[in-house]
Amino acid sequence: LWDLVNRASRELARFLHQQSSLQSLGADEAMGIAEISRMRRVPDYRCIYQQDRRTPGDDSLFILHGGAVTLHYRIAEANEITLAQLMPGSVFGGLPIVADVPNLESATACGTSTLIEVTRAAYSHLRLARPLLAHRLTEIAVRCHAEHVRSLLELAANRR
Repeated sequence: LWDLVNRASRELARFLHQQSSLQSLGADEAMGIAEISRMRRVPDYRCIYQQDRRTPGDDSLFILHGGAVTLHYRIAEANEITLAQLMPGSVFGGLPIVADVPNLESATACGTSTLIEVTRAAYSHLRLARPLLAHRLTEIAVRCHAEHVRSLLELAANRR
């Protein structure tokens, strides 16, 4: 069992280091993220989190491992715009744990998707056990979120 868990952690760390938005992390740092994260399977069209909602369990940071996720933003009650169609390796969510604010967009699985999830508890542990790695993960999450906000602003500018 130990060998199986160790092999799975190494494969996950390799994915994070080579095929995700976390490529700037070293192999040791990717292994650190793999050790604190968990895999989460999301059925087709299931909401992962909703814009401006603070629901326990929805405040995690996610890395898309398999499948696809759509990020969308609700402008008015019946008016939603798609910000991005994420592919494996994309980082999304996490604002509630890194900045203590609700997510600004909603995320929905497109097809059955597999997520690498860093929960609030795991992130808190990382901040204590490996503060530099927690800081680097925060930088990456904020950078990815800034890219999503830029997409929103570009869409808003083009709608005029």
